Amino acid sequence: MRILVTGGTGFIGSHLAQRLSADKNNEITLLGLGNAGKPPAGGNVRRVNADITDAEAVSRHVGNTDIIYHLAGNSRPEKGLDDTGLDMRVNFLGTYNVLEAMRKKDVKEIVFFSSVHVYGNTDALPTPESHAPLKPVNMYGASKIAAEGYVSAFASSFGMRAVIFRPGAITGKGGEGAVSAFVSQLIKGGKRLEVRGNCRQCRSYIHIDDLLDGVEQGIRRAGNSLEIYNIGSGDMLEVRRVAEIVADEMGVNAEIACAEDNGETALRLWGDIGRLKETGWKPKCNSERAVRKAVREIAGGK
Repeated sequence: MRILVTGGTGFIGSHLAQRLSADKNNEITLLGLGNAGKPPAGGNVRRVNADITDAEAVSRHVGNTDIIYHLAGNSRPEKGLDDTGLDMRVNFLGTYNVLEAMRKKDVKEIVFFSSVHVYGNTDALPTPESHAPLKPVNMYGASKIAAEGYVSAFASSFGMRAVIFRPGAITGKGGEGAVSAFVSQLIKGGKRLEVRGNCRQCRSYIHIDDLLDGVEQGIRRAGNSLEIYNIGSGDMLEVRRVAEIVADEMGVNAEIACAEDNGETALRLWGDIGRLKETGWKPKCNSERAVRKAVREIAGGK
């Protein structure tokens, strides 16, 4: 297959590229900025430097493609608090640029990585894909809802096949989230783990290997128009517990320092993964095992 991965130089994209490149019949193009994830190159993989917000640049690389994995976007929700237009430009308009290029070049299949942030704060935990209304509490979640809407509309209007995944907190070697931040603090010799917010935020943590297994199975079993799947570990952890696990894995008696409310104090994000499990997939790691595995990988262990 001829595959385009937007955000192919990032954390998820680089791991996805390694998996896709194992099939030598695939021709893979990684579109992104920089080389953060050190994705493979050579053989059946090539990298192109392009900004997802540049519609002309995106369009140049969408032609002659069978399927697009669209991962490019702002991956740090907190950045939208300082630059309230960031997620609109990158996550929403970037997705529109991909979809419009697909329409013009007659590309018919897209896999879009959304987020459980679309649900916002809700008492419906774990939250099913059918939950409504969606009430995001940050610009990141709002931009993902808008992007999902356009994916749905383009699929319906132009005969595209779309699969949307709403992941929890993804962790593993090369990740950017809390686990990586805590490991980095301890590697530098720190004895104090600084937590954004008051330590009560909860997430479902999924290891990158489980994520990619689920994506592969979801695509295989999806229908011919639009499918939406939550993907996570099946449980959730408070960020304080994540800090404790990181310190334990690294053998450090660390102080855990909670900050003031940052707007996400009570935010609990836990998607119900029942629909995806019905396809035959299930995660190998719960949230704690995913975090422990990631710590060992990031810190250099096996």
